[in-house]
Parts: sequence; C-alpha cells; structure tokens
Amino acid sequence: MASIVDNKIGGVAARSFPDYIFNGQAVPQNTAVTSDAVLLGKTQNALEVVVEVSAKVDIAATETLTVEYLYGDSYASSEVIYSLTAGVGGATLPVGELARFVPPSGSLPSYAKIKITTDDAAATGSLTVFASLISR
Repeated sequence: MASIVDNKIGGVAARSFPDYIFNGQAVPQNTAVTSDAVLLGKTQNALEVVVEVSAKVDIAATETLTVEYLYGDSYASSEVIYSLTAGVGGATLPVGELARFVPPSGSLPSYAKIKITTDDAAATGSLTVFASLISR
C-alpha cells in the first residue's frame, strides 16, 4: 500500500494533470520547446518549479541541455533552472529529480514560461516539469 506521506500512488506522484507544465515531454532534438504561460510568480515564495527526468535522458558528447524560466515582456528575459554540457563520452541523466527553482516574488512577474533546449540532434529521453507548493 502506498504511503500518503510519500505522496505517491502506485509509484507515481499523485498530481492532477493541470499541475503539469510539461508531462513526460520528449527532450527536443536540436531545437527548443516552450510551455504556455503559467502563473508562477508573485506567490511570496510559496511555489517552486520542479524538473524531473521521467525517462532516462542521453545527450551526445559536447552537446547541451538547458531548462529555462522565461519571464518579462514577450518572455524575453530568462533564468537558467538547469544546464548541462556533456563531456567527451556524452551524458546520461537517470530518472528522478533534476532541479528546483523558486521564482523570487519581488523581482519576477506573475506569469512565466518554461523552455527546454538541446543542440543534440539525437537527444533521447523525457522531462516532467511542474509547480509544487512549498509547505511552511
């Protein structure tokens, strides 16, 4: 029986679909994918953006993977949530939590987008991104 304290049901996080910014989003190949605008800022630091690897990610040697928080006019400003440049042998990210980011309430606007970018034409795997309430 799954533990409520673990917040999992059958090994999968108990989360409703609208909570997902990306749900098992395939890592883009030599391009970027950007979410719709999401209300994430001005929450008095009560929300954080969580990035998880939902299927093992493989990035070729010297290629990059970046997850950004876009905000501002036309979403032209950004904060890097996670960035990886693979070494000579490439890089593999196992399934699990990758990064967390708490948007500063005072300095960033209410709405933001999440952007995942790679310059690897053969990148594989998928990411899940969601907002999580920080309990106080």
